[in-house]
Amino acid sequence: SVNVRLLPGDTAASAARRIRRIVADPLIEVDVVAASDPSPVSAWTGPAWERLAAATASALGADVVPTPYIQLGASDSRWFTAISDEVYRFTPFHLTRGEREALHSHNERIRVGVWLRGIAFYRDLVRAS
Repeated sequence: SVNVRLLPGDTAASAARRIRRIVADPLIEVDVVAASDPSPVSAWTGPAWERLAAATASALGADVVPTPYIQLGASDSRWFTAISDEVYRFTPFHLTRGEREALHSHNERIRVGVWLRGIAFYRDLVRAS
């Protein structure tokens, strides 16, 4: 069993072809059991990005700078790419190590002040849109 994380530009089919080429053994079959292609990369320039940056500055402070990165895990945001050209995976919550470790687990929690600051970000983002 192989679990493959795809980079932007790769597809499940191209990864399967590469694995078959690397294995290069006719006695070994490579079957794709489940797969999904990576979401398209959203622009880090232009109006949508500028609204995100403006909401970040107004709600979280000018010292918090949004930067592009590759999200390592799949999220529900992949379903929104069918209805929007720019889909950003962004969390405006400054979490402690303990809060990050508690995500999606027993006793998941977040400090009230952090929660309210995150809500302010989303409020400012909606107003900018």
